[in-house]
Amino acid sequence: MQIKSSNKLLNALTKEELETLKSNFEVNDALIQKGLNPKAFDIVVKFFNPTGIGTWHLTELSPDGIAFGLCDLVDVELGYVSLEELASLKLRSSLGIEKDRYFSGKGLSLSSLSKKLREENK
Repeated sequence: MQIKSSNKLLNALTKEELETLKSNFEVNDALIQKGLNPKAFDIVVKFFNPTGIGTWHLTELSPDGIAFGLCDLVDVELGYVSLEELASLKLRSSLGIEKDRYFSGKGLSLSSLSKKLREENK
């Protein structure tokens, strides 16, 4: 899988995180191609806006840099996000979207996180 290496968010991923994201995509892509339901993976990585709202918990990454996961902006929803677009966002004080280096998604599914965040946002 060839992904642009000039993307600062991709460069922030460890080799293990990148391989897991890519592998998860390949597994689910194959299942979808066969008409089967995709597998629910644990969250691999978290990106966030250091100046305000915006958190992305990701489980998969396609060859063209499109990630799948839970996006918490105004609402909490599952969806796709371009890492290239996230990396190009210019926030206050010339900051950009950052990777949470201390986040561990081991054992944390998108559905359990979604439920937790929706309860917190009530």
